[in-house]
Amino acid sequence: GTFNINDSGETIAVGFNLWIGHSPGYPFHTALSRMFCALPLASPMFRVTLASAVFAALAVSLLPRLLNRYGFSPLASGCTTVLFALSENFWFQAGGAKGGIYTLGILLMILMLLCVEKLAQDPSRPLAWMTLGFSVSLMLQHHWQSMAFGPGVLILAWPALAALPKNPQRLVWALPGVALGLTPILIMPLRAIQPLILNWGEPS
Repeated sequence: GTFNINDSGETIAVGFNLWIGHSPGYPFHTALSRMFCALPLASPMFRVTLASAVFAALAVSLLPRLLNRYGFSPLASGCTTVLFALSENFWFQAGGAKGGIYTLGILLMILMLLCVEKLAQDPSRPLAWMTLGFSVSLMLQHHWQSMAFGPGVLILAWPALAALPKNPQRLVWALPGVALGLTPILIMPLRAIQPLILNWGEPS
C-alpha cells in the first residue's frame, strides 16, 4: 500500500475507522474500504490500496465490452483498453489509497454507460433501469467529477427516457436501484453524531 498521493492518509484512516472524510464524504468508497479493511491481509494501508487496484481492474475488464457496444472492433477495443490500463495517470491512481476514489468513479461511469447503451437498444429491460438508477445515485454522492458526469450521461439515454411518458412503469423499475444506491449516505449522519477523531462536517 502507498501514500503516493495527497489524501491517501486520510482515505486509509476513514476507511479503516469508518470516519467521515472531507466533502463530499465519499460514503460508498468509505463503506467499500471498510469491507476491504476486514480482510486479514497486511496493514490497513495495503487493504485500502488493494481496493483501488480492484476497482481499476474491474473498470478495465468492463471497458472492452463498452467499446464493442459503441462500435469499436475487437482489435480497436483491445488496443484502447490496454493503452488506457497502462496510462501513467490511471496506473498511478490504481496504486494509491486515495486513487480508489477515482478508479471507483471510472468503474461507475463505465457501468452507467453500459446501462445507457442497453436501454437505447431496448428500453424495456428492468434490470438495466435498476442498474442505471443504482449507478446514478452512487455517482451523485461520490466525487464532483462524478456528480457532473452522472446527470450528463442521462442525455445519452434520451431515446429511452423520451419513451417514459408512454411507459411510465419503466421509471418505477429504476427506483429500487436509486434507493439502494442512496443507502451509503446513511453512514454519514449515523457516524457524524458520534465522537469521531476525523469528522468533517460534524453537526454541532
